[in-house]
Amino acid sequence: MLVLAREPLVTTAVRRLVALAVALFVLSLAAPAGSLLSTTSSYMPGLCGVSYDIDGWASVVCGPGYVSLTPTAVRTVGLDHTLRIFVVAALVLVAFGVRRRRRRLVQAAVAVGAVGFLLGGASGVSRLVTLAAVVCLAFAVRTLDRDGYDTGAPITPPSLEPTPAPR
Repeated sequence: MLVLAREPLVTTAVRRLVALAVALFVLSLAAPAGSLLSTTSSYMPGLCGVSYDIDGWASVVCGPGYVSLTPTAVRTVGLDHTLRIFVVAALVLVAFGVRRRRRRLVQAAVAVGAVGFLLGGASGVSRLVTLAAVVCLAFAVRTLDRDGYDTGAPITPPSLEPTPAPR
């Protein structure tokens, strides 16, 4: 059995940045949904009574009613559903990009994470953690660009390059 040593997928710094970004993406999935400020309202009618005029005719007279508005914080399950879909998509792209040594997939993960942050809707912990993960991943891509990680073609170890057959 022929065993070939594979060159490392990424440098140690990039590996740490990608691991931190993946951990932050997973943390953003585990974070609770943001809270909405909901307002409950109730109408209280005024008190009514019978009033008699000078001629003895009866009529109903009601006092003014009022509306009571009470703000309450409500936690909604699945509030940042859009954000969570984009986070899962970014995680899948990161996994495939690192495993298959494709810088463009990791760049796509940065773009998907940024779109998820922008369309996330709720302002909460999960949105901020997603932003931190996108920033870490962007720094990792920048390091990959500087190190010449991928030019678009699959990386082949030098020992697997085809040799011309003798004639």
